Amino acid sequence: MSSSAADEQMYLRCKRQAQTYFVLANKTDTVYHVKERISAALSGDVSPRKMRLYLTEKSSDALPDSATMADHEITSDACLYVVFRKAGWEDDDDDDGTCWEDVDVVKPDLGE
Repeated sequence: MSSSAADEQMYLRCKRQAQTYFVLANKTDTVYHVKERISAALSGDVSPRKMRLYLTEKSSDALPDSATMADHEITSDACLYVVFRKAGWEDDDDDDGTCWEDVDVVKPDLGE
C-alpha cells in the first residue's frame, strides 16, 4: 500500500462546550466523515446530520459536508468547533440558523 501526502493521517481536536473530541482523519476525508467519527464517539447519540463544524469560534459559515480537510488546508492538531442542532428542531427547520447552538467553548480556569 502506497502512502501519499494527501493520505497522511492527522489528529483533529473538535471542541464543543467543555468537551474535546480527538479524531483521527486523513486530508482526503470529508467534513461529513469527521462528523461520523464524532457521532461514533458519542455512541451514535447525535447524528452527523445534527451537527456542524466550524474552522474558528467566530466563523459564521459551517464547513460544507462534502469539503475535504485538504480543501480547507486543515492540518494535524487543528482545532475545529462543533455545534449540535437544538433539541426539538427538525432537519427542515433551518431557514434562519436559529435551530443550531452557538459556538460556545468553555475556557479552563487556570487559577490566574
